[in-house]
Amino acid sequence: MLSGQSDAVDYLEQRTRHFFELAGDRARVLDMASASRYYARALELAGEDDPTRVELVKKVTFSLSQTQGAAPTIPILRKEAE
Repeated sequence: MLSGQSDAVDYLEQRTRHFFELAGDRARVLDMASASRYYARALELAGEDDPTRVELVKKVTFSLSQTQGAAPTIPILRKEAE
């Protein structure tokens, strides 16, 4: 992949992550299950060095714990602790 294309892909991934997070923020008021799905998609797109990753982990784990209990949050937290 050319450098310019790589930059474009990185930019699109960053924007997509941002809009998934915004969608989760909006959905949280009405449907916590939908919010957790949006947050999870945003987390998938966040790089390991993304400064917003910790906040996304917090949002994903909170929304999952509110809808499905603590069990689904354990694998996410374990992965982040590595």
